Amino acid sequence: MNPQIEIVRLAVSINDDLCQAIVYYELFAPSGLSAPLIERVNRHLIHEGFNVVSEALELGVITTLCRIWDKTRGTARITEVVSRLRRNPGVVSDQTAFTQWQADVEDFEKSEHLAALRGFRNVGLAHRNDPNLPDPRSKGNTRRVLHGDARVVLEGTIPIVHRLNSLIVGITQSTDFHRKRQDWERRAAKFWDALARK
Repeated sequence: MNPQIEIVRLAVSINDDLCQAIVYYELFAPSGLSAPLIERVNRHLIHEGFNVVSEALELGVITTLCRIWDKTRGTARITEVVSRLRRNPGVVSDQTAFTQWQADVEDFEKSEHLAALRGFRNVGLAHRNDPNLPDPRSKGNTRRVLHGDARVVLEGTIPIVHRLNSLIVGITQSTDFHRKRQDWERRAAKFWDALARK
């Protein structure tokens, strides 16, 4: 297959995953951050189901972001696109911008927030660590995931994917991630408001 077509397909898959992560995050955020919403939910005694839905949405954010930043060969991931673009420089619209983007990707991969999400995904989400063995995260000095890590990784991933879409020759449309976030923020507010009124 044509390398350009393959790279475009990878970029589109990553773009779709990021859109999914945005939807999950914007729907999750009020359930984890809005004190008035949490108070209404508790007042209506629907907190058990609310907590399950909230946690599932947060886990969806983490899973999807980890998929974008996966290290596994043969997956649609940022680093796979970097590798293919290096081998096919003719697919890059601006080599200077690509060099800077590549450096930004490498820096972001070293982020403690991303490392914490990956560690959580590997120990508690994709696999269950044997409770009789030491936590594998302790070997690499990876801290446990904290509230807010998913948001930081999402906020860092959006500009990287946006710039990727502008770097690849043959990408015909680019997602307006800012607008998508605003749209889903409004939808989430409407959803949670309707739920809490029941």
